[in-house]
Amino acid sequence: MNKIKIVLCGKEYTIQTDESVSYVKKIAEALDSRIEDFMSQNETVSVTSASMLVSLGLMDDCMKAASDKDNLRKQVIDYLEEATKARTQIMELKKEVEALRQQNEMLQVKIATYSQKGN
Repeated sequence: MNKIKIVLCGKEYTIQTDESVSYVKKIAEALDSRIEDFMSQNETVSVTSASMLVSLGLMDDCMKAASDKDNLRKQVIDYLEEATKARTQIMELKKEVEALRQQNEMLQVKIATYSQKGN
């Protein structure tokens, strides 16, 4: 477990996590940047309010991303099912082509046989 010191809005926090130091610092910097951007666009808002509103936006992003992930997973499953059906059809068509090829060969032999009898 890593103990990592980060700074958000000028205040230092210590976090215990299994995540890497670089990852935690990266997300802390991104969060700090978002809060600072929000506060610069809304000069009368407090750090607490800015943090809550940015958090709300991030939760919205997370929920939409989770929904998108679920939709993509469903699409992949659908595509895999379609591919499986297509493979099955291809195998059936190959069998049918082979049966028709054999039937054609037999008919050609019969034609050759009838042609020889007719001559």
